[in-house]
Amino acid sequence: MTKESRYNLIFLAVLLAVMVPGAVIVFRKKMEPVSRPMFEPDPVLRGIAYMSRDPVPPGKHLMEPTHTAAWVEQVARQHAGEAGDSVLVLPHDVNGLPLMSHEKSFQVLAVRRDAAKVTVWVLFWHDEPADAAGAWRAEPGGISGTVAASGTLAIPGLVRDELGEHEILRPPKTALLQEIAVPESGRPAAELQVVLKSGGGDSARIPQIAATVPSAGG
Repeated sequence: MTKESRYNLIFLAVLLAVMVPGAVIVFRKKMEPVSRPMFEPDPVLRGIAYMSRDPVPPGKHLMEPTHTAAWVEQVARQHAGEAGDSVLVLPHDVNGLPLMSHEKSFQVLAVRRDAAKVTVWVLFWHDEPADAAGAWRAEPGGISGTVAASGTLAIPGLVRDELGEHEILRPPKTALLQEIAVPESGRPAAELQVVLKSGGGDSARIPQIAATVPSAGG
């Protein structure tokens, strides 16, 4: 073997050592459920998941990822029930996106009103309430909300992968689900406020829906 041939073999060995790990990563990426088929090029993603707290850069927009939407709907239906006269499931904002709090800490999953109280189900994507009791208030009136139920949900891997594809740099592994009950007063609650564990606060509007008033017969 000539000296030139040896150099060529060494060069090829080094080149393969550099390229093989990248090829493996690309192959594994193509095998993920949220990826396009290998014979199709990856699209240029312009959508950012709606719970992102980062500023939206030019040329991109907030959107609702498919698998995330399906999982959130499953959670909402399971805990708040089907939509009815006094229940609003999965409310949206004026842009047609899922209803998020002003600082994007939590999502409003459902609202139920009756003659006595308004019940709101919320899902925390970022942060958590400062404590189990006394963290929630409703305006107008400053009425304290009671945590009727609270639990941590594991976010499916498929959803986490999808959020990563839509520019959530650190997709959460869990989300806190809470059911908040606020007594009705003369002025219907229009905004739900919470003190966060991080020390700040956040709030979300409560959609106005008709309350169901129990009949005299029970």
